[in-house]
Parts: sequence; C-alpha cells; structure tokens
Amino acid sequence: MSGIPFEAIQAAALGQAESLLRQWLPGGHRVGREWKVGNLRGDRGDSLSINLDSGKWADFAEGVSGFDLIDLRAAITHAGDRAAAARELGELLGLMNGRQRRNGEQRGNGHACAEGWQPMVPPPAGTPRPDALLAGFARVHAYRGPDGAVLSYIGRTEARSGQRKSFTPLTYGILGGKAGWHCKAGATPRPLYGLDRLAKCPDAPVILCEGEKAADAAQELFSSHVCMTWPGGSGAVGQADWLPLAGRTVVIWPDNDAPGAKAAEAIARKLPRARILRVDDMREGGDAADIIPDDPEAWLHAHLPPDRSAELRNLLAVETWLTRDIPEPEHLLGALISRSTRMFLVGRTGLGKTLLGLALAAGMASGAGFLRWRSSRPARVLYLDGEMPADLIRGRLVEAVRRLDRPIPAGNLLVFGRDLEDAVARLFPAVGEMPPLNSDAGAAWMFRLIDAIGGVDVVFFDNVMSLLVGVQRDEEAWSAALDLVQGLTAQRIGQVWMDHTGHDSSRQYGSATKSWRFDAVGQMAPIENDQRRPGEVAFTLSFDPPGKARRRTPDNWHDFEAVTIRLADDRWTAEAAGKHRRHVGQKARLFHSAMLDALAAGRGCGQGRVKREAWLAECVRRNLIEAPADGDNCYARDRKIAPFRKAVMDLQAAGWVGADGDIFTDLTSLYTSREAA
Repeated sequence: MSGIPFEAIQAAALGQAESLLRQWLPGGHRVGREWKVGNLRGDRGDSLSINLDSGKWADFAEGVSGFDLIDLRAAITHAGDRAAAARELGELLGLMNGRQRRNGEQRGNGHACAEGWQPMVPPPAGTPRPDALLAGFARVHAYRGPDGAVLSYIGRTEARSGQRKSFTPLTYGILGGKAGWHCKAGATPRPLYGLDRLAKCPDAPVILCEGEKAADAAQELFSSHVCMTWPGGSGAVGQADWLPLAGRTVVIWPDNDAPGAKAAEAIARKLPRARILRVDDMREGGDAADIIPDDPEAWLHAHLPPDRSAELRNLLAVETWLTRDIPEPEHLLGALISRSTRMFLVGRTGLGKTLLGLALAAGMASGAGFLRWRSSRPARVLYLDGEMPADLIRGRLVEAVRRLDRPIPAGNLLVFGRDLEDAVARLFPAVGEMPPLNSDAGAAWMFRLIDAIGGVDVVFFDNVMSLLVGVQRDEEAWSAALDLVQGLTAQRIGQVWMDHTGHDSSRQYGSATKSWRFDAVGQMAPIENDQRRPGEVAFTLSFDPPGKARRRTPDNWHDFEAVTIRLADDRWTAEAAGKHRRHVGQKARLFHSAMLDALAAGRGCGQGRVKREAWLAECVRRNLIEAPADGDNCYARDRKIAPFRKAVMDLQAAGWVGADGDIFTDLTSLYTSREAA
C-alpha cells in the first residue's frame, strides 16, 4: 500500500463528495449535509447515510460503516479492499500518475475533475480502441451490444503481493470538457456482459456468472448456453439492466462465498424464474474458472435445483383452487365477522365506537351474538385498548356484560389495556411492553402475546390512532401495519380495527388505500334530526359506500344492510335505516308464520334457526305451496316452490329473515323493524 496518498485522496474526494455519490449511489438524495440512500447497491431509501463533510458513513440496516469515502468506495466495488479503492480514486482525481503494475507500466486518464461526467454509450462510430489505457491490464473484457458493437471495457488486475484483484471500468464520454475514454463507469442501469451472445442465441438458456472471467470460462464449458455477467461485481446488482433477460431461462452461478450468495439472491428477486446453482462443493470463493468437469452437462444438471415453475403453475391453477381444502368461514357474528375477517369500524369521536366494539366482542365471546348478528359458537376474543384508563375500561365491561342474555365462558373475553403492560411483561418477559403495532417489533409483540394467551379467534384494535405511530393521514404509517394484518389472517385470526373520521365525518381518516386489503368497512354516522335523551347512544351503521362489504352475497346481504342502532334504557335495539325499510306483504307474512310454527314445533336448529326442508314442509302443511309428488325432492321442484322463494326474498329485504345457505334465521326477535312492530 506504500506510495498511495490516502489523506490527499480523501481530501480531494470530499471536495467533490456530492458529485461522486450521485454516480456511485444514484438512488440517493441529499438531506442537509448528508447523502441518504437505501444501501450500498444504490437503491432508494434512507438506511445508508454518508456525511458530506467528513465522509463517515453507516448502513444501519446492514450494520456496516466506514470512516471516509475511500472505505465507502471499497465497500461498493472492491469487496472492502481499501487500497484498490484508493488507487481507483487517486487515478480518477489526478493524484496518482497511473496505476502501478508488476512491469512498472503506468497509465491513467490524468483528469483531476470528477464533475461533469457525461458517458456516451455506445461511443461514436469510428471511435478507436483505447489501447494505451488497456495496455497494463492482465485481462480486458469488452462489453458489446446486441449488434456486436463495443459499449465499454472492464480492465482486470490479478491479485499479487498481498493485494486483491481489482477492476477498472473504461467508458467513452466527456469529462472536464474533454471527450475520450475515461476510467469511469457508465450511467445506470448498465448493460450486461454478453449481450452479443444473447442476441445470436435467442432460445438458448442463460448462465449468469459473477465476473467476466467466470462468464468466459463457463462459455467454454457450456456451448449450448449463453454465459453472461453484470458489471461491478457482487455489490452492483442493483445498477445493472436486467430487462434483456426477462422471459429467458436463467441459471445464476454465484461465487462460493457470502457476497456471492447475497448477490445471487438479489438477482433472483429481479428474475423470479431463475434458479441458483449449488456451489457448496467448490472451493471457498470458487467460480466457473476453477472447475474442469469430465462431463460439463452432467455436472451442471447435478448442481441445478429442480425447476419449480410447473409446481407454481399448478399451485395457482383454477383446478387446484376448486379442490383446495379451505375451511369454510365460521360465523362468529353472522356473516359480518369470521376467523378470516378483516374489518374496519369507523366513526367520529364520541359516537359510540368503543361501546359498539365491546358489545360485538362480548356477544361473540358469549356465543349469543349481537342484535341481528348470530354466533355459531362462543369465541375467544382479545380486545386491545390503546388509550382508556383502567377504571373506564372496567366500567364499560361491567355494562357490556350486564346487557348480555347469557354468561361469557371463563377466559373467552380478554381485554388488554396500557396499564397492564408491566404486569404482562413480568408474567411473560418474552412478551415485553407493547411497541407501536406498525413496526416490526410491534407485530412480533402481538404474535407473542397471542401465543402466550394460547390463541384467539378475533382481535379488536381500539383504536388505530392510539396503537400506531406516524402521520395517519399518509399511507406510509398504515402500510407499515400490513405485515401484522396479513400475519393474523395467515393464522386464521379475525380482526376488527376501530378508526376515526377526519374533518369530513362521512369517510375514514387518511388515505383510501387503508381499506384496500380489508373485506368490510362499517361506517358509523350520526342520525339526522334525531331527538335523543341525555345518555342515549344512537347512530347508523352502513357497509355501503363510503363503507365496504366484500363478503356480501344474495344469501347474507341482510347482515350488511344499513341499520340504525340505539343504546337506550340500558338496552341495545336496531331497526332498518329509513331508506332501506321495505313493506312486508300479507303473503310473505304467512310464510314467516309458517317458519315460526316450525320453530315452535321443535323442528329448528337452535337459536331461531330452521332448515329449508322443515320450513318447506310446514308451508306444504299450510297449503301455501303445492306438495311434491311421491319421491320428488322439494329442492328440484323450482316451479312449485316459486312462491316460497319470493316470500323469502321479501322477508330478507325487510330484515325479518336471515339466510346462511339452506339454514334460515328468524330475526324478528333480534332485530326490531317498524314493520315487525
């Protein structure tokens, strides 16, 4: 390393720091006296921060750092080789008269200014080869376009005397006002090595090696393939143009080391169909230039992982969907809430969201349901409160439990408040205190808590504003919570998120993207011109725009019908919202009476439910429909049961009857409409 003026190179680099960083890390941006970028590959983001005054840098996501721009350049393109990076910068900045070689030859472009670099790729027609600049390299690799024309060069210097191998790009362009070949890389995205080979063999599979030497060696072994690479090595995957490989069959051949494996994974994310070659039986750092197999094709086949494309197509095929063993939704609260539900409950402050949320949670936990929404069984429900004091939570719980018509089984309704954080952390140290839920730590905390509890069916989050951090009007704050949302669904845990409206009380606060991945949005709104007594709670609940009801079907649409809900005289009641109320004719009332008789005769399924066959049989007994001929099935006699079907539609429209497949529920005792009254 002697003879390299490190301090002078660092000082000169700092004088042009922003210009250099724009070239090295093009996805970054300036924030004050720092350059912010996603990572050493130059992707967009803020994890990597470089001080423009001192050159100190740190990548907080990767846990790597350095003291100056030489360290940074070494990490980006020289696998941490500080000397190689200093020599490159010294030549670029005019502080070193060429690069020292074994034969003592020197070369360099002699330009002192790194600003104003304008690469020209490809170079103008007739541009001569830069023989003087290329003379001292051990190897020179020409990057060519599909037509075979030279785009740029890479000069390679082999490792010697304790120094690692190094690479120098040579690109035609204008630097410091002078046009010519310069020891600089072209603009990103940069072309791949071997585009001329690719164009000549449009149907051949591709082997993608790390480095030009490895690509050339692989080409000699596997003539039936097109062997290629990308410029800049393992740290420059994000700066290459991968578009020419779209749709091609690609095998990624990494060097057998950690940077090689990381680069291969990064490429695989850009080329999802690509397969990564197994190299664990090669020497450390080995590549295609290090093997001489007796049968190259057999060696390649033995080291290739299986092609999963056919398996992926089968996984996504419609015939697979039709035969998948997907659990039917358990109706924990009618069709409204099941173990796969993602639901928002939205309303302005003071309208009664928490009262309604606790009533829904208690109804599910007891198995009794709530108002028109029935439960198939008692469920284990976790209610997560982010802002109420303990005394207020207990008071609300006392009221919610008192209004139930059956007890809650022990341990079925679990309520977490902020005052319990320390107690939970002491009991289960692995759970710890609750971080914001729109963070990786918050999502992990949620799953640890659920695991410590022993599992739940549904979680209520009350509310978004108090459980998340960030500016809630922007989609970034909510997007950070989607990992938690998706993770709960993956574990078949239903979720109800309580959220506020903004100044516009008719819609959910913040970006409309919040509800994109949700299947239901219940919009609570004040009742116009409503005369309420002090202490009464009253609002309309609608799942029509601006709400949402993705699970609504012809059989369950009544569960998503707009409804007016009141809490008065310590009792919840509901009636169809005015514009949705429909008259029930005398004929439909007779069919409803037949349903009640079937229930009274003990032919129901419990909780006011009756099967279609039992209801039809009672309608036949009352002569409301024609009896089927001997051996006929009522289901097949569509013409004879047409009056029954029309009556059912009218009763559903009025909210008197609910349907779940072939099981019908009498809602008149649970759902008070003015017609029923």
